[in-house]
Amino acid sequence: MLCRCPHCGKGKLYKSYLKQVDSCLSCGEPLGEIRADDGPAWLTMFLLGAIVSPLIFFLIRYALWPDWVSMGIVIVTTIILTLVLLPPIKGLFIAIIWRNSHSTKKH
Repeated sequence: MLCRCPHCGKGKLYKSYLKQVDSCLSCGEPLGEIRADDGPAWLTMFLLGAIVSPLIFFLIRYALWPDWVSMGIVIVTTIILTLVLLPPIKGLFIAIIWRNSHSTKKH
């Protein structure tokens, strides 16, 4: 989840926001072929639902400002949390896939 190489823990996992490096610059581990597909997006949406839903209920119940202000807070919070959570969650999926592929090769 630190967006580092799952093999050495030193090299960067991404060359841009969500674009994986082809191989680790520190240890040379090939990482470009690992595909996390829709798993990170699914888990991010699931976690955001668990975080944003209570915020919505809190704002409906206790906020004294207009609904458009509450909705703006929810939208901005959702966008920011999505952008912050997606790279580490994708990194987690890549690390799990990498570890599973290496553990099956040893047996």
